[in-house]
This record gives sequence, C-alpha cells and structure tokens, in this order.
Amino acid sequence: MSQPTRARAGQRMDITGRSWPLQSGLPFGPIPTAVPCARAHATQVLWEWGMAEISDTAELIVSELMTNAVAASRALEGGPFPVPPVRMEPAADVEGGRGLMLVDALSTQWDWYPVADKIEGKAVWALISP
Repeated sequence: MSQPTRARAGQRMDITGRSWPLQSGLPFGPIPTAVPCARAHATQVLWEWGMAEISDTAELIVSELMTNAVAASRALEGGPFPVPPVRMEPAADVEGGRGLMLVDALSTQWDWYPVADKIEGKAVWALISP
C-alpha cells in the first residue's frame, strides 16, 4: 500500500491521498424503511472510498443509530421530530435501550450536533478505525 500524501498545513489526507475528512450525508425521514436505506448508503459510500473492510461495523452502527432515531422520533407527542441520541442504562429485563452501548463499543468516538437548514435537524457521526 502506498504511503499517505503529505498534506498542506491544516489539511489531513488519507492513505489514498484524498482530502480528509471525506463526508457524505443523506437526510432521512422517521420511517422504518430509513434504516435499511441508511445501511445501504453507508456501505456504498465506504466501498467508493476504498474502505469496504469497515462496512460491517459501519452497517451495525448505522442500524443502531437509525433505529433509535426513528423509534424515538415517532414516539414523541405531536411528532415525529428529530431528537438527539441519548445513551441509557436499561435494566437487565428491558428488551431495548442498548443500541448506543453497542455504538460506544464499536466506534472510536461518536456524537451529534444540531444542524439548522430549511428544517431543524441533527447530524450524528461515529468514527470507526479499521
């Protein structure tokens, strides 16, 4: 594998010499079909970036984040609304609530930030190391 291209001051480069961070975004509505669409988008983007080796981990993280977001958004009175992910500590006998623990375990770091556009929303990100 070739060595990374040297970046100019303040610019990071990945091992293929492209500017980093590579970014891709796709807005989703709070509907159940958003989950497989988000997984497919992540898998395709990682393949295009030459990072297919992390697609299994990315698919799992995307599935957890999207499933949580869809469920939480649909459950709000007057919703659905965009909501931030919040890690819970569920009781042992509770069926759900462990998705973000899995995201914590599989990613190096994750977080969210509000995005103001034509509609209010948020961006959720996770850093995955090969």
